[in-house]
Amino acid sequence: MIFTLCILVWVCVVTSYVVLKAKAANRVDPKELARAELELGGTSLQKEVRMLRKRLVDEEKMEAKLQGQLDRDEKAIKELREQESKLWGEENKRWGNVSPELMRKVPPGSRPIIFPGGPPPHVARGLPLPGKLPSGAGAKAATTDLNKGDPNDLASTFEKLPFTADVVSKRGQTFDQMYKTMTKNNNSEAAIRAAARAVAKEMTKEELLGSILVVGVSTYEYSPQLHEHLKRGNIGGLFLHRDLSAQSNTVGRVRKYTDWLKQRSRVAWGDSLPLIISSDDEGGHFNNYPYAFKEWPNNLAIAAVNSTAKAYMYGRQYGKDIRSTGVNVVFAPCMDVNVEPLNPVIGLRSFGSNPSAVARMGVSVMKGFLASGIFPTLKHFPGHGRTKLDSHIALPSVTVPLKALEETELPPFQAGVLAGVPLVMTGHLIVPSMETQQAWPATFSKKIITGYLRKKLGFRGVVVTDSLSMAGAKKAAAAIGNKPGEVFFQALMAGNDLLMDSTSLHPGAGDWDAIRKLILEKATASKHVLARLRDAGARVLELKYKILAAKTRIQSDVSGSHASGAGASGNQKQDLVNDMYRASATVVRDEASSSMLPLKARASSPGTLVLFPNTINVKETEAAFKGARFVHFAQNVPCNQRTQVLKEVKQWAEGQESLAENERSPLVFAVHNFNTNKYVLMHTIYKEQIELEWSVFKFLKKKKMLDQVLFVSIENPYDLLSTPPFPTVAVAFGSGRYAMQALWKKLIEDPKGVLPRDLPVDVRKLMPTKKKLGKPPKSREAECAAHIHNSAPRPPSVLPKNLMVLKGKAGQSCSTVCLEAKKACAPQHFNELNNCDMLNSHFTCKECMENLGMDQPAMVKPTAARWAGRCLFTGDMTTEVGFHGVERCMAKHTDTVRLCPCMAQ
Repeated sequence: MIFTLCILVWVCVVTSYVVLKAKAANRVDPKELARAELELGGTSLQKEVRMLRKRLVDEEKMEAKLQGQLDRDEKAIKELREQESKLWGEENKRWGNVSPELMRKVPPGSRPIIFPGGPPPHVARGLPLPGKLPSGAGAKAATTDLNKGDPNDLASTFEKLPFTADVVSKRGQTFDQMYKTMTKNNNSEAAIRAAARAVAKEMTKEELLGSILVVGVSTYEYSPQLHEHLKRGNIGGLFLHRDLSAQSNTVGRVRKYTDWLKQRSRVAWGDSLPLIISSDDEGGHFNNYPYAFKEWPNNLAIAAVNSTAKAYMYGRQYGKDIRSTGVNVVFAPCMDVNVEPLNPVIGLRSFGSNPSAVARMGVSVMKGFLASGIFPTLKHFPGHGRTKLDSHIALPSVTVPLKALEETELPPFQAGVLAGVPLVMTGHLIVPSMETQQAWPATFSKKIITGYLRKKLGFRGVVVTDSLSMAGAKKAAAAIGNKPGEVFFQALMAGNDLLMDSTSLHPGAGDWDAIRKLILEKATASKHVLARLRDAGARVLELKYKILAAKTRIQSDVSGSHASGAGASGNQKQDLVNDMYRASATVVRDEASSSMLPLKARASSPGTLVLFPNTINVKETEAAFKGARFVHFAQNVPCNQRTQVLKEVKQWAEGQESLAENERSPLVFAVHNFNTNKYVLMHTIYKEQIELEWSVFKFLKKKKMLDQVLFVSIENPYDLLSTPPFPTVAVAFGSGRYAMQALWKKLIEDPKGVLPRDLPVDVRKLMPTKKKLGKPPKSREAECAAHIHNSAPRPPSVLPKNLMVLKGKAGQSCSTVCLEAKKACAPQHFNELNNCDMLNSHFTCKECMENLGMDQPAMVKPTAARWAGRCLFTGDMTTEVGFHGVERCMAKHTDTVRLCPCMAQ
């Protein structure tokens, strides 16, 4: 992610330089100006000369301003490089404490190892694991469990540590007794709040701090450190990272891990204060466990359905799925009003660009979650929908007046507060109209959290931070010293109750002790800080008591879900998912001379040509157009595939020219989520798809055959901003099995469903039209004409002399491949090896696919495994996201192969 941002900053530098040069070229020549003055003398044209002189001065000022921007950009690049280096060091430090012997026993898909430049010394030398593991019979049993292949069996390794699940500490027993005495089986809100305040008053500073800390864990992260700190009460909540691996393909496996966590927390807190287990389940592409839950639509799809009843049922059924894994708090729904089409981080996560619709849909989903026993969170207050930057990697600003915020961003949050939402998440956003302190984000703003959210909107629930490891928070904290724990302290004092760090806070490691020490010292020195800590603790305890009450209320439902191994009822869930995908599929434009839709029998005509990326559900697409001709292409459209697509289009056009108009067959052209914003973090930008569609458009426009084209944007309607003006355009809000079933059925069979209608986001007026084509991308014709497939390996001189190229296959990670050869994995050279030419020189590849990094495993559907012998590479190997994505994808699809860069230790 840091590497991607570095590239973007460099683009800004180059752009500034070009603008500067252009300005210089147009500058008024001082000599010409002086000559004009002499010639004019005392004429009336002296005024024009003065204007020219003023223009010269203005241009010199602009030049100085651009030069200053250039200097700042260069400084930013230097800072990013330093930050990138630090992040690599932190990741090595985290994962370096694992011996190669243990790693060889762990199933490939659960190895979160990354060693840029080689593993740390103790790993390279094969030294034992620093922590103490069981010995004797216990060690033998643990080894047996490790070899079973189920990562959940890793729990057995640490079950041998001193632990008795039935024993609750004396403090835990005290907390339980106080709760029973205070509530007397009365679960009213007043009784619960009074009990929470009383218990918080009796807690020590250490207990209060432990209750409000939320740390991130990867599924199956069983460790002695986690075991100990949960048992001591140092952790109040956990955030489960998104898991795309096949190991989480059943609810039972995930539930086993969350039960392991809860058992240890129970020792410290008793039965009345359950451990908060949270996730980022937002639906669609942002399901935390896509292989376990299958397909739930995203928020934009819910908005396209435009039914509060369906939105409520979605929240209730999806909530049952989430609850069945052991999660009790979900950081969703996203209440950001996405008024910025190029927003790099919200987009599909929003309910659209209309504040009223966002409020209605968001509140309905929220109520559905609550009915299922899941506690939802509205985010990202006061609104992330207007930004062009991603707070994961930058600190965005929302610079509109407060009146504009109160008309657009804030109404959905106000509606949620009035409807009784239990949690609100703050965003790392600078909002000058609400906070006057310069470059001070909402996360640290007492005016925004305490002043506006609490006092003006009347919110009485729990305020939780967005992850405090994000660049948006760290960048602001750096301005005040950036001491370990400073971001946590500032967030607490601003009014946040739960302090969440999803990636960089690890119990017993790194800055863990320093963070706790800083906050405890400040609480000891200041009654004001202690009071704020106690207030935050009381609010969190109140939330935990409500979680307990909800569990009691739906206990029978929970038992039924466990027995079946699933959350929502199969039939109810399937019917709801089908209905929502069918209703959300949208025809945006149908302006052909004679309407194409519905396609009906023409869909299966031998003359029909279907072009689509191999990242959507292939099986359902081919079934819908049975009898037609298909051409697949990868999202990055390599030159050989581009050539094949254009060849097929030309052949199709030639075949149609000789037919009468009523005998002609359609061309169906789909693209998938190529993204138009260069600042997108979570996805790769597939500009090659944009170029391909413009190439097809230009060719068919010359042939006067555009009226025979059905163009479909899959998953991301914002892609239409770069799409040429095909007369017939449709949008699907998903790419999986049920989304494709619903889309093609509607476009082929449904005469009512194909009537054009508005999207939940305002992109129609920004789409290219016949009169306003926009700027087509640069053609790849010359690039692909010069592309010669080179079957020979790259000359050794290009690569380091000590680099060894080994084959990775059958789900092996490169770390394992290199370690078995007694070499160190060197992922920084991955890109030099893993491209289609190099892969084809070592393997017989039937298909060469680019890996999306973090999201690709969810997008490579199980049906894609029918293409045996796929080669896999990634476009972003220098980031942690890219590396882990490849590891997980290889674990899921064992027919993929790649080259591993290994270096001498």
